[in-house]
Amino acid sequence: MKLRLSGPDLRKIRDAIIDAYGGSQNSLALLNSAVTGYFPRRHVFSHIAIASPFDLQVADLLVAANNEGWLPGLIGALQQNQPDNEELQSVLLETFGTVSAQKVLNLSTEGVNLPDRLQADLQRVLPGRGVLLSPQTLHRRIRTVCRIDYADLSPPGFGTGFLVGPDLVLTNWHVVERVERAPENVRHDVANQLRFRFDLLERAAAEDGRGRVALAQVSDGSPLLRTSPAGGMEVRGRSGEPSMTELDYALIRLTEDVGNDPVASTALGETRGYIQLRPNMPLPTVNSALMALQHPMRGELQFAIGIALGPNQTGSRAKHTVATQEGSSGSPVLDEYLSPIAMHNGTRFGTARERQAYNTAVPLSHIVADLRNSGITEMLQD
Repeated sequence: MKLRLSGPDLRKIRDAIIDAYGGSQNSLALLNSAVTGYFPRRHVFSHIAIASPFDLQVADLLVAANNEGWLPGLIGALQQNQPDNEELQSVLLETFGTVSAQKVLNLSTEGVNLPDRLQADLQRVLPGRGVLLSPQTLHRRIRTVCRIDYADLSPPGFGTGFLVGPDLVLTNWHVVERVERAPENVRHDVANQLRFRFDLLERAAAEDGRGRVALAQVSDGSPLLRTSPAGGMEVRGRSGEPSMTELDYALIRLTEDVGNDPVASTALGETRGYIQLRPNMPLPTVNSALMALQHPMRGELQFAIGIALGPNQTGSRAKHTVATQEGSSGSPVLDEYLSPIAMHNGTRFGTARERQAYNTAVPLSHIVADLRNSGITEMLQD
């Protein structure tokens, strides 16, 4: 999947936006409200000519977002703002390979409630172009993923994380940086605001902040068992590539064993489970299919597809084209067989030679090596 689009794709998106927001004197204001609802510092008016017709204003906005690398986020914001608009949903699926995890579950279990067109679209974006997904494995992967919120911040939805042990969540360091950087006398209070929300598969559940909610273990000090900061150009004011000691991850202890939750409507005794980390985790192979399970734009769990582009210059990151948005940080990245392989951590803007934006992920093999070196091995499987 391309994170920057060509003219024909942009025209499809333009037409869908015009259909959703056009036709009134307030069209531009409605569009701006939809964008600023998810990007408070981005205003449509900064990218368009006020006196132009609405269709040209939309075209200018799309060109700016495409050139600046935030087009997936723009479309995601409009999708969340217009959840029942089938055309916008279809555009996001077709252009960025992103669709709700619930719909993929329905397809993987041969659900008959999906329209023929949607089934065809989903099959076209499934990883491996012909690899059959295991519904049981897909269910298990989905159950491990949570949205990470801070209860004292509004709106909710700061990032994504996933279980790597019954009571352990892995996410990006920058998602919980607020806890680590808090002064010691208030760090406990900040950590108490963390919420880990599992099972947000429906739009209404995501909007209301429902799901299975877990808290961080702060009674014995910081819930952050091990962290490695972001680095290089990922940090404001710095440049260059992150080093192998800057892995942008945090391992967090929960107050309860969420991974041992019994799962209804499955085999007797089956639990939620967790993603198992092993001493030898595979690295992404160039041009191989990848997928991410993510909570973009504070929404329900989404399934997105792309390919691996190879490592960065220091080997600390894997470049990929899975379309991610605000809130996707900390998403598990899986290979075409649903095996965990990396953790998404950010978006980059390509060099002049690369000429397009790409995303980055931290290979799980690097995180496992850092955990082993630090003596934290309780979650590692043989």
